[in-house]
Amino acid sequence: MQSIGKVVRVNTNDLSRKKRYVAFPEGSSVTAAICLTVGMIGNPSRDFLSYAVNFGVAYNLPTVEWARRHRDGFFNNTKALRQRRSRHDFYEKLIVILDSVGFNGMSCVARALCESAKIFGSSQSKRGNMIEEIMKTIFR
Repeated sequence: MQSIGKVVRVNTNDLSRKKRYVAFPEGSSVTAAICLTVGMIGNPSRDFLSYAVNFGVAYNLPTVEWARRHRDGFFNNTKALRQRRSRHDFYEKLIVILDSVGFNGMSCVARALCESAKIFGSSQSKRGNMIEEIMKTIFR
């Protein structure tokens, strides 16, 4: 550091480091499951009659391609564009699911979008029950 009158010079070297990220093999996912069992008769005994609830979720882990695609961050797009992209991804996954059970996934999703526009288009100001609101959010 060198002082010249009122000007202070600081000698700095710019250090650069590549961005680091974690990438997993293609198709990797993390899964969480919750399993609950309650005895119906003679609680807590589950020998005679019991009620069980299972809930599981799976999340895809980031791959090298995903990390490259999102290297500039997630928030460089508008909210509407991010929402549209996530709906598009959802529709693609729904098409794959419907195709795997023997339906024409593309036509089923297209029909659902058209019918939901007819049903929900006229009632935008009216709030519906929980199922209606979920359907509006997904297919609007």
